Amino acid sequence: MPPGVAWKSRPALWTSILAALLLTAGCERPFDRTPPGFKEACYGENPKRNWLCSERRLVVSTHGAESDWPLIGKIVADVGRSHSLEVFDVGGNDPGHVRTLEVYACSADGLMMSVDKRIYERPAANRGGDAITVELRTYKNSYDWEPLAETLVSALQTKWPRQLRVERPEPLGSNRALPDDVPDCEE
Repeated sequence: MPPGVAWKSRPALWTSILAALLLTAGCERPFDRTPPGFKEACYGENPKRNWLCSERRLVVSTHGAESDWPLIGKIVADVGRSHSLEVFDVGGNDPGHVRTLEVYACSADGLMMSVDKRIYERPAANRGGDAITVELRTYKNSYDWEPLAETLVSALQTKWPRQLRVERPEPLGSNRALPDDVPDCEE
């Protein structure tokens, strides 16, 4: 743990950070395997700071089998496109390792919406059963995310055949644990 950092117990935050690290893990530099424009659209000019400073604004939880992934991925992509976001479908199948649903809809103005679900070939690595989560995050407080949130919830309620749990987490504000090289999250 870096000196001067008071790590808080925030399981959802740590799960998100771990997911971001796994996305960019390996021998390559971060974002080496992402499609052109992904880093800029989803993380802006300062990816580390913007990820660490992002706020979870909307979390929609549901359940679905792997056969349901195309539908929820399409809903997220369609909602993103309807709000002029850049859409990246980077899910896939790495035989013998992992199958993923990964759809991101982003704006370099400070927003990322995503659905990310993984099934690992090694059963012990799997968590959450058939739970699927769609998140809407902002890394600039000035981003007007409410209209997108309303469209997303409405589209899921209309097109997704399973029960939804909709949450609007309280902003963390200054209660974030930041490393020393990210002094604050002010815009």
